[in-house]
Amino acid sequence: MKQRKSLLLLLALFAVAALLLAACGGGQAAPTAAPEPTKAPEATKAPELTKAPEPTKAPEPTKAPEPTKAPEATAAAGPLMGPDGRASYAGLDKDLTGITIRMANIGGAPYEAMYQEAKLFEEKTGAKVEIVKLGDGFEIDRYLKQAYASNTVDFDVAWDHTSFMSQYKDSLEDLNQYFTPEELKAFSPSIIKAATVDGKLLLIPRHADISAMHYRTDLFENKDLQAKFKAKYGYDLLPPTTEAQMKDMAEFFVDEKAIDYGTQFAGKEEALAGRFYELLKANGGNYFDDKFEPIFNNEAGKKTADWMRELYEKGAIPKDTTNLLWPEVAQNFCDGKVAFYLEWYGWYSYFQDPTKCKVAGKFDLMRGPTGDDPNVHTGWAGAHAFSIPKAAKN
Repeated sequence: MKQRKSLLLLLALFAVAALLLAACGGGQAAPTAAPEPTKAPEATKAPELTKAPEPTKAPEPTKAPEPTKAPEATAAAGPLMGPDGRASYAGLDKDLTGITIRMANIGGAPYEAMYQEAKLFEEKTGAKVEIVKLGDGFEIDRYLKQAYASNTVDFDVAWDHTSFMSQYKDSLEDLNQYFTPEELKAFSPSIIKAATVDGKLLLIPRHADISAMHYRTDLFENKDLQAKFKAKYGYDLLPPTTEAQMKDMAEFFVDEKAIDYGTQFAGKEEALAGRFYELLKANGGNYFDDKFEPIFNNEAGKKTADWMRELYEKGAIPKDTTNLLWPEVAQNFCDGKVAFYLEWYGWYSYFQDPTKCKVAGKFDLMRGPTGDDPNVHTGWAGAHAFSIPKAAKN
């Protein structure tokens, strides 16, 4: 059982330090309880990791950190220390020679870089790490449900998420038995609370995220477009702070042929329900009441649905919206086809890579807009994580 704790500590604690924030969130978290999007990235602290072995050769503050090189900062078998004095890795002092740990993981650009760190774990512990499944959020969810239901679990560690965990709860270990209260202090208390069902801790987070407004600075700062927008709508062309402004601006950019799409959202499967939910909340609505009776077929629900429908009818969002999931909408923005949209800022470093994205250096982030309720912003939040199946061999 100690081996399970070692891997979870390695993956979870490093994930918090090295990947911090990446891709999609969970529908359980209330928008107003989530953190301010612009405050989340703490990645600028990472370069301090490289100061440990050669203090006199520490990188200059302006240089971007390279998380995958951090393990080289020390040759010690024990935990590698982060800039806050806490371990960024754990379990590296364990002898797991001869043990193979099998993982069922989520795949995609924001997630897979972390899995390279399994090499360090193998080197330090003598264990082998094998990924038996790699799929997008919906693929891995289906794979896990089928494995748990049919008792065909062939993995020791599984992807999990605060939005999905309840359906797996009967098949998962209580992680409280592997972590002390002091060790759990390394994680967000609100996430640990959300991950605890009937007193059982179902997962350990690898990163948390909340949707933020991503917008093209080159378009919003274009003087010609600013003048035309002001003349047509009577207010300044600035990044949208309300859902009404989002609609005006999305239609305007397309009408002016400044961009392919004004905005967008993933519209396939649960993706559409989640985006609808955060917009609905900002309009003062909700899916269910306190007794879990559906209440979204009301004024707020109809207004939110009409907002989406009208954008689609006017060509302000992609015609294939119902076929799009997270990678596809991210690629649309990366390819310079979208003026602004709500996205998780875990994609930030990918979008800022000029070798991969046309929008590198041409976009910024801000908090999501409000709807009819001026005190409620959009914000689809949650945490990706790891769990241990009860059927795990290691």
